[in-house]
Amino acid sequence: MQAKKIRGPEMGKQNGSDCAKDTIGTIYYLSPDGSDENPGTKEKPWATLNHASEQAQAGDTVILRPGSYEGTLCPKYDGTAEAPITFISEVRRGAVLIGEMERYAVDVEERHYLHFCGFVMRPTERRGGWMRINRSSHIVIDDVLMEEAIGRPFVINE
Repeated sequence: MQAKKIRGPEMGKQNGSDCAKDTIGTIYYLSPDGSDENPGTKEKPWATLNHASEQAQAGDTVILRPGSYEGTLCPKYDGTAEAPITFISEVRRGAVLIGEMERYAVDVEERHYLHFCGFVMRPTERRGGWMRINRSSHIVIDDVLMEEAIGRPFVINE
């Protein structure tokens, strides 16, 4: 798959955010009605946060189409300073990440240079959380709405 450079306006109109930088890797798409058997293109998007987590590598951008995504976004790879991995809602706050049970919607463990932009995070139960970042660095959270959680909904360690 050939890399395609895109600018911020095509990536969900995240005006002025770090997510509006050029993409140097591959652009993938995620849609609630996609399939993880698909190649992740605009025409044939993936379906799950888990699959996107396992595929996105340095420089890649995953664009989440509007809709709800249950599960946990837990990136498997690191980005780099020159090529972060970006997860962005196609439409500002159009993608809703819903963490399962007592898990977080986004869980970052020992990862670096990741950008999360323009979506909504909420747990399925009020005990669940929005995001956990553990032993990680250079994580950008931009224009993300976090709602409906109590307790420790947002955790950052070391």
